[in-house]
Amino acid sequence: MNNTKRIFLKSLIFFFVALFSWQGRGQDYQFTFHEPIQYLDVDDKGFVYLISNNHICKFDGKELHNCAQVDFQISHAAIISEREQFIASDTLLYYVKNQKVINYSTFPENITVLYQHNQKLYIGTAGKGCYIKDLKTEQIIRLKNSENQFINDILVLNNKLLLALDDGISQFELNSLRFLGKQALPELIIKQIEKYQNSYILALTANGEVFKLDQNLKLLQHSNIAEASLEKISVYDNQIYGFDSQKVYTMSPQMEISDFKEIGFSNLMVYKQQLFGIKQKTLFALDLFKSTLNISKNYALFAENDTTLWIGSEGKILKIVNGILNDEINLPATFQKTYISSLSVVGDKVFAGTMGSGLFVYRKNKQLVKHLLFENEDNLKNIIQVQYHQNQIWVAYLNGLLILDKDRFNIIRNFDNLLDDSYLYSFIPINQDDFYLGTSNKGIVHYNHGKIQSFFKGSSVYSLTLTSDYLVATIENKGVVMIKDYKATWLSTSTNLRSDVINNVISYHNFILIIHELGIDVYNIETNKISYLSINHLIENHLNSQTQNSNHLFLGYDNGILKLDKNLISYLDYDKLHLNPIKIFDQEIPLTQHVFNYKQNVISFSFESLDYYNPNDIFYKYRLTGLDNDWKNTTQEFVNYYNLTPGTYKFEVATGGIRDFKPQNIKSYQFTIQKPFWLLWWFRPFVFILVIGFIYFIIKWREKQIVTGENLKNAKVQFEFEQLKNQINPHFLFNSFNSLIGVIEENPQKAITVVEKLSALFRNILKFENVDMIAVSEELEIAEQYFEIHKIRYQDLIHLEIHPVLKAEHKFVVPMSSQLLIENAIKHNIINQNHKLLISIYEENNFIVFQNTFHPKSQSENSTKLGLQNLIKRNELIFHQIPEFHQTADYFIVKIPYINA
Repeated sequence: MNNTKRIFLKSLIFFFVALFSWQGRGQDYQFTFHEPIQYLDVDDKGFVYLISNNHICKFDGKELHNCAQVDFQISHAAIISEREQFIASDTLLYYVKNQKVINYSTFPENITVLYQHNQKLYIGTAGKGCYIKDLKTEQIIRLKNSENQFINDILVLNNKLLLALDDGISQFELNSLRFLGKQALPELIIKQIEKYQNSYILALTANGEVFKLDQNLKLLQHSNIAEASLEKISVYDNQIYGFDSQKVYTMSPQMEISDFKEIGFSNLMVYKQQLFGIKQKTLFALDLFKSTLNISKNYALFAENDTTLWIGSEGKILKIVNGILNDEINLPATFQKTYISSLSVVGDKVFAGTMGSGLFVYRKNKQLVKHLLFENEDNLKNIIQVQYHQNQIWVAYLNGLLILDKDRFNIIRNFDNLLDDSYLYSFIPINQDDFYLGTSNKGIVHYNHGKIQSFFKGSSVYSLTLTSDYLVATIENKGVVMIKDYKATWLSTSTNLRSDVINNVISYHNFILIIHELGIDVYNIETNKISYLSINHLIENHLNSQTQNSNHLFLGYDNGILKLDKNLISYLDYDKLHLNPIKIFDQEIPLTQHVFNYKQNVISFSFESLDYYNPNDIFYKYRLTGLDNDWKNTTQEFVNYYNLTPGTYKFEVATGGIRDFKPQNIKSYQFTIQKPFWLLWWFRPFVFILVIGFIYFIIKWREKQIVTGENLKNAKVQFEFEQLKNQINPHFLFNSFNSLIGVIEENPQKAITVVEKLSALFRNILKFENVDMIAVSEELEIAEQYFEIHKIRYQDLIHLEIHPVLKAEHKFVVPMSSQLLIENAIKHNIINQNHKLLISIYEENNFIVFQNTFHPKSQSENSTKLGLQNLIKRNELIFHQIPEFHQTADYFIVKIPYINA
């Protein structure tokens, strides 16, 4: 072979290898932030958070929400919830709530890792061990037996706390924090530890090697680092992913490393069928569920095993091993334009059915064994499906079904009289006397030991599949029917399918994959939930074929082959809808509170759906029963209700991947707005009784006021009478005039003053004769005036002391009280050089106290005591309190009540 031919052959091989290689994982997308992204984290609801130099933002697959911005460099973060985060920066640990820094704690060394588990925050430091912060009590303790350790990573697994150290892994009992031991690995520095298959531990060392340990830290296996020196690993669904500066790798359970993606990341996280990779300011999301083989003109698929896929194309059969073209078988030259419609591989033989050219049988070494059926009538040449079943070759053609011997290729059975003028689209073999056919206008035909039974006559059935409980069929323009015990259950647009025009159905465990022009709908038989899978550019092309091996499903389209990971199907329908705490007038209320008063009637509901797989296809339906039972559509994630009337309500919300979906898996919140007290059943009777009681009280109060008024008038009349008696009392006038005459003889000028005082006293008596209360200051002024008149007579034999505090203007007493008490003291006591009269007036415990020395006359003047009785009665009527009288051996004391006004 000359050099030109060698170069051409090498170029051709390189072209086919490039053409037929699996291209990544589905359709990648990317998101660019304005500053370098450090890493990603996940909260307890399953939402992903982007952590950059100065921001923590929630990421929903298409945009960022609720970004917390700080003015310091973020080194590590622990996401407690959307509203609460802990952020580490050097030696400081900040607590952030609602995007605001609340407080911080200081540690003796730089913080190297934060790990949150069950209301505890574990804080690793660079050389000072591990600290534990109780999020309820906010108490911080240091973990014993971790002092002076450099903590690189923290993990909780099966009630054990694991610390990745510079010299191995330490293990503690989670609750008691008792030290359980340490494993020193050969590579010393342990950068990262991850949970694997629920009970194993993966330890990544500083030189990029991965060790597998059991939960007792016993070393089991380690990776071969000849191919890659991993920077970080991430585990999801027991699949290990890692990266170095050049590539992303996968690792098998046997710790064997394989290339996965030609791209170098600075960080990586695998979550919910997505591989998130970070490269400077850009976040890449790779779809792990599906990948695409870019090959056009593929019409038949057959997965021989987990590594080998056979593809029927135009005029040739391609063999793909581990995603790369390995070999091809070409049909004879005269059939180069014939496209292969069905494939089956049995042992070393390859069976290839064609449309119009019959059945070809090849050996894997490309040797043509036999060409069958091509000389028969046209419909027998048109092979729909070839299938190996129970050691026989089943061949479905346009008008019937053949069963061939797999070695000699003789026709064992020919069912050519079952369909009349119908065409055969699909079949399911049970045995050679029991099978199902999907036909063009006879519906589903069940052949069972010579008996024929039809379902859905007049309808076209394009595809059939069999689960453990159901026969599943696609009915033309009517969706999917599931048959069990002759009872049909329909799946259509009325039950949340995106289309009623179905191309194919595939069953896998409890799932049915329903393939149509909009993508793939995945129906969970156990939960009745439907999830949606978009396949982007492939959905615009016709589905030609499908096959599967133990791990993957393969769907062949005109322009490519879609490879779906079976192990991730169950993760398509995880519960992704969350109902957040409600808000009443912007005050957050937990969902545990269900009763509100009538003023708390403006309520806001917010909800969010987690779907990183189809972030642009999230729709909501909601309603508030008690107000409106009809479902409403929205793409917003909040609903506000204003001025709700008292009553019991139930808010319900559901999410779906199509706009007009039927609500399923509903999140709900029931609450009650209480009636105001005036609308309660007891309020009207209570008000009636209250009004009657009030009227009765008013009547009684009015009666008492009238009686009190009359008593006060009587007392006032009595008082006026006593005052009048005092004015005309000869003894009083005699004393006054005698005092006046004595003063005139001795000091005429002073007599004028006495006359003026006497005149002022009488003027004041007349001034206050019609009032019920008098200020203490004015009352004491009268008392002084009255006392001065008597002092003219007795000179220094009597003395009056008034304390200054009594001059306050806000205290009031019954008028003329002091004049009466001074007069009684002078009238009833002996006054001479041996018995001088001392009168003191002072305040004590809300009383005005009148105290005089007590030297009673042996023969007192006649007294009716009407003055004191009058004083008692007036105080009782006005102040509802009576004076107090006390007598000792030396003093007579009277306490007059007063009020503050």
